[in-house]
Formats: sequence, C-alpha cells, structure tokens
Amino acid sequence: MLRSGQRQFSRRNESRIARVFWALRQQDKNAWLGVSCPQGVFSHGAIKKDDSRLRGTMPKLTSFQADIRPLFTERDIRAMSKAFNLASYDDVKAHAAAIYDRIRGIGGAVMPPPPPRGEGPWPQSRIELFAKWMADGYQP
Repeated sequence: MLRSGQRQFSRRNESRIARVFWALRQQDKNAWLGVSCPQGVFSHGAIKKDDSRLRGTMPKLTSFQADIRPLFTERDIRAMSKAFNLASYDDVKAHAAAIYDRIRGIGGAVMPPPPPRGEGPWPQSRIELFAKWMADGYQP
C-alpha cells in the first residue's frame, strides 16, 4: 500500500508523463502535416519536424570515402605522414579519437594549423561530420 506522499508523487508524475505524451502526439501530428510545433512544446529535440525517422526513411550514414577523406587536404596528409596516413581508412579509424581531439584543439594545438603552415582550423560543421562518422560506426 502506498503512503499519501507517494500517491501525490505518483499523480504529479502521471501529469508530467501525460504532458510529454501530449507533446509527442502534437509534434508527430504536426510533423506529418508539415506544421511546426510551438517553440518549447517539445524542447529536448528528440523529435523534429524534418526528422527522417518520421518519414520512414533511413538516415544517411557518413562514410570515410564519401565524407571524411575529402576533409583532409594533400597538405594535411603530407604533414601527418610521419605519424599515420590520413588518406588511409584503417589509419584514420585507428586514430579517430586522437584526430577528433586535435581538430577541436584538445591535447595540443588545434589541427590543421593556421596559415602559413596549414589551412587553419575546421569549421564546426566539419568537426560535427567527423563526430557523426565515428558515431555511425566508422563506415568505410
């Protein structure tokens, strides 16, 4: 048997859960209708209007050959050739965590270095693409 304090807590949670499910239903309905949901109704971003999971399509996985290899310039490949080969899928996969840290400036100077020694730091979109490749399971 529940104590009165536990019942009250349970009712409060039921109310919160009901609001979340309502927001999910609204977000899902609006996504299918092509209408954006009011700001803040479903703020943690698990479901978005253009989310491919709602359309029934598979999200595109990032791959080394199509997405990651083109990020490295010939200058980058030559500069890192003493440590490992940035043009090689196996080498980049083996050193992905270290590469990811260095392109964010963690554990040393940011790579690639600024001109004249390099092309300069990657924009955030490239860093996110590299992180997505790692999250997608290092697709070749």
